[in-house]
Amino acid sequence: TIGLYLKEVGRVPLLTAQEEVDLAQRIENGRLAREELAQSADVSPQRRYELQQFIRDGWAAREHLIT
Repeated sequence: TIGLYLKEVGRVPLLTAQEEVDLAQRIENGRLAREELAQSADVSPQRRYELQQFIRDGWAAREHLIT
């Protein structure tokens, strides 16, 4: 029921404005890393690792934002 849903939703703490900004920045960093990785054929192993870390972090931030 809607009442039960609203009760359950009320138990989840809301994000602060700063948390929303931080998550959005992490998501954007992940998106930019995906683009760089897709467009750069000559990426050093170290840079590839860094980009993959940004991508993973971006996905984690996205999941946190929507769940």
